[in-house]
Amino acid sequence: MLVLLDEDHPRKNPFLVGLKTIDCFGTLTILCSTLIVLLGLEFGGVNFAWNSVTVLCLIVFGALAFLLFLFIEYKVAKEPILPLSLFTNLKSAALLTVCFAHGTVYISCAYFLPFYFQSTLQALPVHSGIWFLGVTGPLAATSLGATLYVQKTKRYSAVIRIGAVVQTIGFGLFITFPPYRSWVRIVLFQILVGMGVGALFQSTLLALQNHLQQQQQKLPGSDIPDAVVVTVPSGTMAFTFVRQMSYGISVVIGQLLLQSQMKPQLAALVKVGIAPDVALALTREDTVLATPLIRTLEVGQQAVVREAIARGLQRIWMLYVGVSGVGVVASMFVGRE
Repeated sequence: MLVLLDEDHPRKNPFLVGLKTIDCFGTLTILCSTLIVLLGLEFGGVNFAWNSVTVLCLIVFGALAFLLFLFIEYKVAKEPILPLSLFTNLKSAALLTVCFAHGTVYISCAYFLPFYFQSTLQALPVHSGIWFLGVTGPLAATSLGATLYVQKTKRYSAVIRIGAVVQTIGFGLFITFPPYRSWVRIVLFQILVGMGVGALFQSTLLALQNHLQQQQQKLPGSDIPDAVVVTVPSGTMAFTFVRQMSYGISVVIGQLLLQSQMKPQLAALVKVGIAPDVALALTREDTVLATPLIRTLEVGQQAVVREAIARGLQRIWMLYVGVSGVGVVASMFVGRE
């Protein structure tokens, strides 16, 4: 990498001047806001009741911190990590929406699909990793192919739209995953999701960079105000920020939904002879962390738990189908090249 560095155009800015361009207040504010809200969602219904002072304060103060973040990005930051002017343009706003939807469903697949393998199908962790190659293999191949296609043809709208649709169909098929090993579904559905997710990994970023570059080229002598035009580096940073935010939000919301689906199963688990403390761990605590407990149960009890988890995961896949559907709608507004 050192050999490939471009040393012909070194930056002339002094260190302190460059340091001042970092959006420290915006970064700190959004980190605090996200952490506080996610803690409130994580504690709600598990450690504290939803109407408890602790949960309500966390969510309210997290929301206020987010409003402060928007104010900083709009009025204070010289180089904001999330330029709000990106959302004043339909095309860039649509691409960021696709990015958020894509990040949300991708990380849910990487998190909850291995959990399905290990909890419902009772696969060992190493086997779960091997089975997950059904997603990662097509994802890597499709991502590379889509990137090369976009770079060569400069056409990205069709790739983004097809990828969003295929991704949504794949997650819709995940809803049919049974509490037993159905290899046809495990293999084919993963391949479909991997192809859809892979098509969106770099194509959305390339589309956003191309759009911002076109805006900058039109700036001299045009009617576009300087304040509305976002530079390519700033747009890339905002894109990365939105994707990373979607990762954290997706996992917490998915866990929250899974717990809400498992709680009503407590009485049914105790009824089949599962010890109350084990049943409580599987329904009211972190079901993902309690997965090893399933192996300690009798065969009949394991079947009941696997059925309950499979039903809970169906609701999760439904949620992510809806999120991916938002990405499909947004992809219709990315316009033409």
